[in-house]
Amino acid sequence: MSDWTPGSMMLITRDALNQFVVTCTAGAIWLHDPLLFDIPLTVVLAMNVITGSRVFLNLRQITSRYNPEDPPEMVI
Repeated sequence: MSDWTPGSMMLITRDALNQFVVTCTAGAIWLHDPLLFDIPLTVVLAMNVITGSRVFLNLRQITSRYNPEDPPEMVI
């Protein structure tokens, strides 16, 4: 993931989402992992979260406690 940048598109599967506590807010989904990071993700295809299929997420709104040059491996 060497070309990862804030604002890039990433594919996250349902299996990956299951690693996190997922909460929904207006226009965004928050993935919470208290040990690693806390990221608000704007959902491009929100219905896919509901159906459990693959989800494309826009990472423009990143606020995190990790170095954006080295994103956590759990986000795939």
